[in-house]
Amino acid sequence: PVQEKEKPETKEEAMVKELEVIAEKPATQMAREQEPRILADGLAVTIDGRALRVKASDYAIKKFSRNVATIIVAEEETIGHFVEWAKVSTKRIKSVNRRGATKRLRVGTAIKIPLTKAKAENFERKRLEYHMSLLEDFFDVYKVDGEKEITVKRGKSMWELCVIENQTPIWLVMLYNPNVNLDRIAAGDIINLPVVVKK
Repeated sequence: PVQEKEKPETKEEAMVKELEVIAEKPATQMAREQEPRILADGLAVTIDGRALRVKASDYAIKKFSRNVATIIVAEEETIGHFVEWAKVSTKRIKSVNRRGATKRLRVGTAIKIPLTKAKAENFERKRLEYHMSLLEDFFDVYKVDGEKEITVKRGKSMWELCVIENQTPIWLVMLYNPNVNLDRIAAGDIINLPVVVKK
């Protein structure tokens, strides 16, 4: 009988295998490996033994129109970052946006970047690498010490709820709530909040 060729291993299957190996390690070895590690080509991390997926689509270009890309501003991003990643001037970015749009960037708002499709892939790669480096830098100083459920209160923004009241960056809360659109939460919604402490 003709043997069927084995299907190539997907990124998700590779991640599951690696986590299974982690689970089989002795406690002493586990203790040395509790630091977050990037898995599956930078699209997933494991924090305290739990696999959390970083959505590359959150940092992807949303649409193109005549060599102008539209993106959604994420945490810790500045005009200077866009200038560096797109290799264009601040003046050029300002020229394709409405007046005042670039003076004070707000997380979750759209901004236009002069960018050819040929340079788009490099822009997205640089952007994702930057945010993964933020994750690594954060966990050099902090660690997650469990998690808790909180109910969103009326009139509270995600910034107030996460950063002001609980000293937890929004990007980390996003990792713990992969099926929740934090831009559209309403009063009464429940989210998982990682408890962050200094090492």
